[in-house]
Amino acid sequence: MPIRIEDSVATPPIELLHRFEGCLLGLACGDAVGGPAEFHRRGRFPEITGMGGGGKFQLAPGEWTDDTAMALCLAESLLACGGMDPLDQMQRYWRWANEGHHSTRATAFGLGKTVANSLMRFHRTGNPLAGSSAPDTAGNGCLMRLAPVAMYFWNDRQAAIEAAELSARTTHGADECLASCRCLADILVTCFAGATDKEQILSGIATLALPDGLGRITAQVFRDAPREQIRATGYVVDCLEAALWCFWHSGSYAEAVLLAANLGDDADTTAAVCGQIAGAYYGRQGIPDDWAGVLYKRDLIAGMARGLLASTPESPALGTSASAGCRDNSAERSGYGVPA
Repeated sequence: MPIRIEDSVATPPIELLHRFEGCLLGLACGDAVGGPAEFHRRGRFPEITGMGGGGKFQLAPGEWTDDTAMALCLAESLLACGGMDPLDQMQRYWRWANEGHHSTRATAFGLGKTVANSLMRFHRTGNPLAGSSAPDTAGNGCLMRLAPVAMYFWNDRQAAIEAAELSARTTHGADECLASCRCLADILVTCFAGATDKEQILSGIATLALPDGLGRITAQVFRDAPREQIRATGYVVDCLEAALWCFWHSGSYAEAVLLAANLGDDADTTAAVCGQIAGAYYGRQGIPDDWAGVLYKRDLIAGMARGLLASTPESPALGTSASAGCRDNSAERSGYGVPA
């Protein structure tokens, strides 16, 4: 039986570094735990009880999918460019899609239709803000990778919200996508600011200007909704609501992620989004050792989390074009930059 927040205890003070590591490792662990249930209808697969394997992609325990691969490309870009650079981000996503950069395998897998179309549009036009604004493209691919943006801009709430929206526009331009990313960024920044109870973490939702499509999020229906009303689909609003439902109705990182994974459907992404929130809230110590212990490239992921914290600027700035200061832009050197 899920633990209601009214029955749970607020978390003790957690060091910021542990929240950062928890957030990024939490994303990856959630992705890996939920991966085997992806594409399966709820109740039509064996219950997920830990870091297993299998599923459509025959994942090994600890192996994650496109969610984490794109998050690492985004984190790498923020570190290399000293902030937001959509062109550099798209170059790195293109390299992932074509060369398997930051994939757990030699090639990329799990590439969604909306991301694929945006990458092809970028390759054709050179415009890095290639996300379609069509309502039928409101997928969750922008939400699943978001954590590094909130981590980099954690000390400036408004900058984090604006950067989250900009990061979405590279592949997802629908209003619901932009608003969902603003909402998740606000929640994560609140965690990083030291929030110790879930009421604090969700309090910022009421202050955000969210479109009508996020009405259930604004009203926080997930607090009292039964499991039967929660849909873990690829639609960005369904995904965000499902992740919040799992976080609210649980008392630990592991319980939250297992609730998400067992919702089925787009289970890897639901668990990755929930994992970002629960990881930032419970911290690195909240992630089971036997999950983190088998996580693919866990040291690289934890290192990126530490790098994002160390690189946080005092006065964050947003960019919309390539920065001359980007380091190690191997995507551009590989020929995956702006098409000639």
